[in-house]
Amino acid sequence: MADDDKLTNREAFITLTGAGLTAAWVVAKVLPSVASNLELQALVDVSLPGFATALGSRLSGMWSSRLPVLTAGYANAFDNDPEKIQAHAKQHEQDPEFHETMYRAFRAMMDAAEPEVVGALGYMAGVYTTRGMRADALFRSIGRLLCDLEAGELAALVKLLREVEKHDRGAEPLGFRGLHLSIGTINERDMRILTVGNSAFHIDEMPQGPRIFMLLKREGLGSSQPLPREVEHINRNIPPSGDRTMRILGTKAAEVLQIIDPQLATAPR
Repeated sequence: MADDDKLTNREAFITLTGAGLTAAWVVAKVLPSVASNLELQALVDVSLPGFATALGSRLSGMWSSRLPVLTAGYANAFDNDPEKIQAHAKQHEQDPEFHETMYRAFRAMMDAAEPEVVGALGYMAGVYTTRGMRADALFRSIGRLLCDLEAGELAALVKLLREVEKHDRGAEPLGFRGLHLSIGTINERDMRILTVGNSAFHIDEMPQGPRIFMLLKREGLGSSQPLPREVEHINRNIPPSGDRTMRILGTKAAEVLQIIDPQLATAPR
C-alpha cells in the first residue's frame, strides 16, 4: 500500500508539473519572439513531456523527503509545541513578512545541495518568525551558505563557529581576535593555516575549513582585513596575503550559531 501511495504522489506531481508547464507554454507561444520561431516551438513541443516527467519526479522526491525535516527544524524554534506553532501561524496569517520568510525557507529547501542542511533552514525560519523579523540580508546570506554546503560540511561549519565563539573573548587587540585563515607559500609549498586568536587550530583536523571560510567571506560573514605582522608571525611566518587573509569574530560566530543551531543553549525561544 505504501508503494502505491508513493506512486500516486509521484504521478500527481508529474501531472501537476506537466499542466503548469503546458499552461506556461501556451501563453509563451503568443509572444512575438516565440510565435515567429517555428523551430523553437516544435523543439519545446517534443521536449515538454520529458521535462515534465523529470521535473515532477524530482519535485516529488524532494518534497516528500525534505518537507518533514524542514518542518521539524521549524518546530524546534517553538519548543516543538504544536499549539505554539498553530497560534503563531494564525496570528500572522495576514503578515506579508511572515509569508516572505516561509517562502524563502521553502525555496532554500528545494535549492539545498544536501538534505542535511534542511533542518537548519527550517530552524532559521522558526527563529526569525518567533522574533518577528523579516527575511533580511543575514537570513539570505546564511541561507545561500547552507545551500552551498557539501555532505558533512554543516557539522564542520558549526564546529568552526563554536571554536571561534569559545576562544574569542575580546581580551586581546582586535588584530589577534577571531578566526583567521591565512593562505601563503612557504618553501614553494602552499600553506593554509587556521588560527583562533593566537592559538593554532590544526587544518588537518578539518579539511573543509578553507572552503567553508571562503563561503563565509563570500556571504559577508567574514572580513578580508590583512592580519598584523605579529599574527602572521604566529602563523609560521606566512607573509601577509591581502585579500587571501580573512577573519570572523566571536560575536558574528555566535550570531550565526543562534540562527542555525538548535542545540545552542542561548538560542532564542
